[in-house]
Amino acid sequence: MNLIVKMTNACNFNCNYCSAGNNNSSSNLNIDYIKKFINGTEALLKYKHDKNLNIIWHGGEPLLITIDVYRELQDYIINTLKGIDVKFSVQTNGSLINEQWIEFFKEYNVVPGISLDGYKELHNGNRVDKFGNQTFDEVVKNIKTLKENGITPGILMVLNTAESIDINKLYEFLADLKCPVKIHTVFAAGRASNRTDLGNLFKKYIDTLIELFRISMNDERIVQIEPLNSLFTSIIEDRPMLECSYSGKCGVDVMCLHENGAVSFCGRNDATREFMYGNITDHEPLHLYLSECGKQIRSRAELIKNSDCSRCKYFKFCHGGCTFEALLNAGTIEAKYEYCSEWQRLLDYMYTDGLDLFRQKLIERKIEIKAQIREKEIVLEEYI
Repeated sequence: MNLIVKMTNACNFNCNYCSAGNNNSSSNLNIDYIKKFINGTEALLKYKHDKNLNIIWHGGEPLLITIDVYRELQDYIINTLKGIDVKFSVQTNGSLINEQWIEFFKEYNVVPGISLDGYKELHNGNRVDKFGNQTFDEVVKNIKTLKENGITPGILMVLNTAESIDINKLYEFLADLKCPVKIHTVFAAGRASNRTDLGNLFKKYIDTLIELFRISMNDERIVQIEPLNSLFTSIIEDRPMLECSYSGKCGVDVMCLHENGAVSFCGRNDATREFMYGNITDHEPLHLYLSECGKQIRSRAELIKNSDCSRCKYFKFCHGGCTFEALLNAGTIEAKYEYCSEWQRLLDYMYTDGLDLFRQKLIERKIEIKAQIREKEIVLEEYI
């Protein structure tokens, strides 16, 4: 089970696509709300036959909350949920990381995820602080400091330009960073709710993924890029993707506790707050999970499967796409992914040229290994 905890809606950045929109006031999550949720979590996990819990500290910018608060909460969670395998992570803009936070991450084995929108020009075009200052240098410096301390963060990149980008420069930047990265595109919420270019932007997103995959197949380095890795693994193993937007399991293994105590199926709906399960001040987690809203969310994939999506050979790789984005774009959770044709274009590439490149890479690797073995055999023969 994954629990996204929105610790605050405050942020020290002013990103131009922020899904939370423009908050005129900020508030922090009452820690008693979190403790109440945790007190009822064991019953929820028992219902789900689950003994694992992933806590994701989120925001806003979660590092605006003091370390002492997180230490208190994590000790409480660990002591309350004995017998449950609890893991912690935090999604941050990376600007506030310092020696104290690094020691805290090490002490509790907290895995940081950091938002970084690619190389310098891309990132600074999207992500500035509250005063309009560029943020790339500070964030990258803190990522390097984390790595020097034995912590490899995950990178979350938003592609937010339909204009030409330097794909080779982007790939080299990601390769040099040596961190797993997940790339997604802007969705029509918050500050991006009135954008009219998101269709072109998604096309550019697919173009970028295809080019990054092509480059990676001609590179000896291992660069972990999502959703490419998960998608290609699913194709090879002929199984559904595990990533929540495409797994068809929306609402099954994720709940989000918002800063006002409201509970929903997704951390993305800060601006709209639609399809909420209820509030933790009024109900226990299991009651919220079993709400009518929760049942509707979990039934979505089956409803869509009974539409024209049932005839699509790629349905098992998307299940109609992201529930929240369907709600944004069509006003109903029963709508399929708006950019379905572009997603199919990516899958068509993976099944054809992508597989051919992969096979060629395997052949070349096999030849290299054979040559290395033969070299060792020659040395051994000379020695004997």
